[in-house]
Amino acid sequence: MSMKKLGVIVLIVLLLIPFANSLGEKIQGTIRVGETGETITEQQRTLSQQLETQIKSSISTGTTVNLNAPEYRDNPEVVKRVLKEKYNLDIDSFTGAKIEGGVLQLAGGTEISLTTGKNIHLEIQGGTVKRYQDADTTILNAEGVKIDSSTKEVKKAEAVKDGETDIQFLQTYKDDGQTTTIAQATLISADNTTINNAKSITLKRSNNKLLHADFVCNADNNQATLNEVQIVCNKNNRVNAEITLSTVDLTLDKGTTFQYQNIQGTADENGATVKITKLAKETRVETKFTTTKFENQEVQETLIAKTASVAHIDNSEGFYELELGPISRFSSRNKRDETKSFFYLNTGDEKTKVWITKTSHRLIPDLIKNYPFFARQENHEFIMLGKGDWGVYKDAVPFVMVESMQEKNSIKIQDDHVSISHDCTEETRLAALHTGEFLVVDVCEDRQAHRFADFEELGTPERFKKITTNNLPEIDIRNGILYQYGNNMVKMYSGSQQHQFIRNLKEYAEVFGVCAGWEQQLDNNTTLLGWLRT
Repeated sequence: MSMKKLGVIVLIVLLLIPFANSLGEKIQGTIRVGETGETITEQQRTLSQQLETQIKSSISTGTTVNLNAPEYRDNPEVVKRVLKEKYNLDIDSFTGAKIEGGVLQLAGGTEISLTTGKNIHLEIQGGTVKRYQDADTTILNAEGVKIDSSTKEVKKAEAVKDGETDIQFLQTYKDDGQTTTIAQATLISADNTTINNAKSITLKRSNNKLLHADFVCNADNNQATLNEVQIVCNKNNRVNAEITLSTVDLTLDKGTTFQYQNIQGTADENGATVKITKLAKETRVETKFTTTKFENQEVQETLIAKTASVAHIDNSEGFYELELGPISRFSSRNKRDETKSFFYLNTGDEKTKVWITKTSHRLIPDLIKNYPFFARQENHEFIMLGKGDWGVYKDAVPFVMVESMQEKNSIKIQDDHVSISHDCTEETRLAALHTGEFLVVDVCEDRQAHRFADFEELGTPERFKKITTNNLPEIDIRNGILYQYGNNMVKMYSGSQQHQFIRNLKEYAEVFGVCAGWEQQLDNNTTLLGWLRT
């Protein structure tokens, strides 16, 4: 035999070896499957087809597939392979499981739909889901996990991570892709939001961003951070928040506090509202039923919003523009010079615009015209139009100094001088001024302005030295004495001046009585020596 023929024979033998091996496997009843070369028996292949057919029927007709049946229980790898390759479910154990209506039902109340279209990894230990994971969600050490194509439910779990939201030690979790409700959880973390120890929780998201959070605090001094706004609430206090990239809109129960940068506040009533808008160099606060404060090294400023009010707060210098609601109050306390401190209370029926000039501001005269209340603290200058109370502080105690009681009033305060212009068209009190121990009240009667003065013992600072009015005589106050100029000058002593006068009079009377006694003795005794001896 030639070498050429021998080479052909060897080549044919080599080509026939794989075919012989394959033929041998078929004879032995095995089939090579998968990229890994894994092999299954003909019996396993038949069982796989049977299970796949039964699952399809379960999905379409609602029938039940008992995975605890001997043929499946004794061939767990066949079941796992079918679930993974046909339904994208990678599961490590299915003891006691069944498939009903296309839903895999496991011990502990766990139910996983086989038609979610998701790649799911599932680790089971008894009735506990040690780990559930798909492209969006991870659940750890859970019970009662129910997953379908649109919703997720968990009876309780150590942790659920859904998109950007991480929830720990939770009970009764439900999610439909947009809204999540949770009976209670010890920690919720999403984006730049953190909520500790909460119950009755509702969260809403869009594009994996938290837009809404409603919850009840489940511990005293409980803390939460919502888009950089820090909240402290007590047990059973409700917090409702609407969140965007630049705003946090809160509804709070009484006693709950909030803080953003140098701004902090407290809810004064249930249902208090505060909307914080973060801008480049300032913060806008829209609020009602709260006390909101700004503090730096120079000042402590406070807005008490009894009604809806709006504040613009410079991030470094404090409040500079407000829409102050009726019976709402703003105060600015200078930490280094109390004489520059003041407060203003809106006693009118409508919102009033307020402007507080800061150190860095330049004065724009036309700007003043737009604001019924205008303040230049550094210059001790204030303008007040319409109704309102203005006051100062003495030893940290507030005192009302000026009460404007008519909408048409125009009052200017410059250092120790008050200038008042009022329109006397109807019977009413026009204005009242408190300074030192004096109370001065202007009243409109019969279309004529009248002035009344009285004494006060409230400890009010003696702030004003001069009072001028458009249709009443000028007043000067010096050394506890009030002088009113006009056709007839009026001179009125303060209470302390009266007391001093009475003391002087009493001392004079006592001295006069002694002198009178001397005189009488001199009349009865002919000589001074005799009088002295008596």
